[in-house]
This record gives sequence, structure tokens and C-alpha cells, in this order.
Amino acid sequence: NTKNYSYCKKIVMNLSNENYIIKLLEFLNDIGMRFNELNKSITSYYFESLYFVSKLLYNQNSNKWVTKLITSVFTLSIFLRNNFKTNESIKLQFEIIEILKNLYKKNPTKWNNFYITCLTNQAAFLRNTGNKIESIKFNKEALSITKCLYESDTDIWCYHYTTILNNLAMSLKDVGHVSEAIELEREALCIRKPLHENDPISWNKEYTISLSNLATSLKNNGQVEEAIELEIEALRIRKSMYINDPDIYVENYISSLINLGTSFYKYNKIEETLEYCKEAYEITKPLYESNQNKWSDLFTKSLSSFGTSLE
Repeated sequence: NTKNYSYCKKIVMNLSNENYIIKLLEFLNDIGMRFNELNKSITSYYFESLYFVSKLLYNQNSNKWVTKLITSVFTLSIFLRNNFKTNESIKLQFEIIEILKNLYKKNPTKWNNFYITCLTNQAAFLRNTGNKIESIKFNKEALSITKCLYESDTDIWCYHYTTILNNLAMSLKDVGHVSEAIELEREALCIRKPLHENDPISWNKEYTISLSNLATSLKNNGQVEEAIELEIEALRIRKSMYINDPDIYVENYISSLINLGTSFYKYNKIEETLEYCKEAYEITKPLYESNQNKWSDLFTKSLSSFGTSLE
């Protein structure tokens, strides 16, 4: 928006009080956040203004304002992606990646977290737009950096490292590299399993994600028996989570029921297939009846799997 950029430029030229500048940046971010669910146009204007002001400040003094610029890019790019403007989001991310790459080379310790986050964001954006090879490239770079950090401090970096392992595995499966993906998912699961054993509450979600991810890959690779073992474990944990907090974990629990039911179907165990698919359908049906827009996809999936189990 050229008009908005010119307006922001005039403001920045007349600003000299650093405290006031910081307050202005906070104000632009806060107003954008406040209207995010109410009026997307207003949010877009304020997030864009936040980016323009931050960039103009960065052009004046890059060392002082680089963190503000990075934060503003993250904020605006995620907003754009969530509102189906992925190409604009990707363009913004490329801009900041070049800045962060140079900063990371000069001072890895200071900038590794920002740079890894930017790489993984860009990989996700590219994957969502069908740029699968590019997505793999960014995930591999993020994994290479994070692996070294994880090896030097497992406690701090275990979450990031295992998450990027799974992210890269998903991208590799997109291009048919299932065996390579399985290796990465096994590694992530092996790391998360003892973490979950020591602290189940903190790692329930991530551990069950790893179980489900690997199970899906194994199932697609014809290794159905092992996939079922993993899905049974994921369902056991998710059932407990669902009982304790059904509103938050109902979707994960239904997905686990469907996954296990379809796996038993592939293994020709019709009785077990019917049991799990029926439960998924019975939970999903009232949810769909109360809010069709929210639950239509999962209801359709549960209805299809239940119908298949009755054939």
C-alpha cells in the first residue's frame, strides 16, 4: 500500500524520542491484535503500518531496530497466510530470511532461534502452496542447525528438534520419499518416548503426534501391524486426555479412533474396525448437528469410515 507507506514515512521522519517510537510500535501491534477477530481490514492496516514503520526505522539504524523488523514481519506474514494471502506472506519471509542469514553467520548464538523460526515458517508456507521441493530445502537447513544445538543441549532443544524432524518428514512424504520420512519420524518418536515417560502431562500432545505420524507412514508403506501397535498407544493416551478435557481433545480422540479403525480394516479385522469407527461416528454426529461448519470435515470422515466398516 503506497499511500500507507508514504504516511508512515512522514511519521518516522518526525520522530526522535525512542520511548515514543517503542510506544507507537506497541500501539500498532496491540490495535491489530484487538481487531483480528472483528475486522480483518483494520487488522491488515495496523499490521502493515507496523511493518512499514519497523522497516523505515531499520533502514535508519539496522542494529537498533532489526528485532522489531523481524517481529513485525512474523506478525504480518502469519496474518497474511491465515487470510489466504500466502504468496505475499512468502515474499515477506524471503526478505527477512536474507537479513537473518547474515546476522546468524556473524553471531549464531544470538540469532539461531529467530533464524530457525523463520526457516520453518517459510517451509510451512511453501508446502501449503505446493512448493514441495523448496519446502524440503528450508526444513533441511533448519534441521541441520537445530541438530547441532540439540546435541549440545538436549533439554532446551528437544522440542524444536523433534518438531522439525516431523516437519521434514511430512515434506518428504509429499514427494514420495516415505522410507526417509519413516527414519526421521522414528528418531522423533525415540526422543519423545522417554520424555513422555518422565513427564506425561507436558509431552502427551507431542508424543501422540509422533505416534500417529509414524503410524500413518508405516500404514502407507504396507507395515500395518506395526502401525496398529502405535495407534493403539496413541488412542490409549488420547482417550485419557479426552475424558479429562473433552472440549479440547475431542478432535484428536476422534481422529485416533478413525485411524485405528481404518488400520484394522486394512488388516481385515472387521469387528475391531466397526467398534472404533462406530464410536467416532457417535461422538462426531452431535458435534456436527450443533455446528455444521466447524465439524463437517471430521463428520464426513467418520461417516465414511463407519459406512465402510458396515460393508
